[in-house]
Amino acid sequence: MTVHATHDNRNRYAVSVVRQTVRDIYLAYGFSAADSEIVADSLVFTDVNGIESHGVQRLSMYDRKVRRGKVRVHADSEIVHETPLSATIDAHFSMGQVAGAKAMKLAIAKAQAHGIGFVVVRNSNHYGASGYYAQLAA
Repeated sequence: MTVHATHDNRNRYAVSVVRQTVRDIYLAYGFSAADSEIVADSLVFTDVNGIESHGVQRLSMYDRKVRRGKVRVHADSEIVHETPLSATIDAHFSMGQVAGAKAMKLAIAKAQAHGIGFVVVRNSNHYGASGYYAQLAA
């Protein structure tokens, strides 16, 4: 692992190392590989794009939520209402990043098919920086 010291005494790690470490943490909690990958990608994307407040520094907050049962590790979100242009997803208190990515992918599919797509999520958790979801549509 390559660690670089910086002028402000913070260590810098390779993006791939951080992404894999975050993924491994979520796998250890019991999240699926796919869900762990989404959370890792979201947190690392946020840091790489200069939004440190919503990146990997959130791991301690998410850790507390998982350990206290506020985040349900094995929750599967579901579409509870859907029209050709819109949908409502119940996240069943899963990780917000996972629910957010599912919602955005569904909104993109609806927009591609009909010119507009609108998806809302309920019963979720903190989903990180919204810019991550916007770039999914770019």
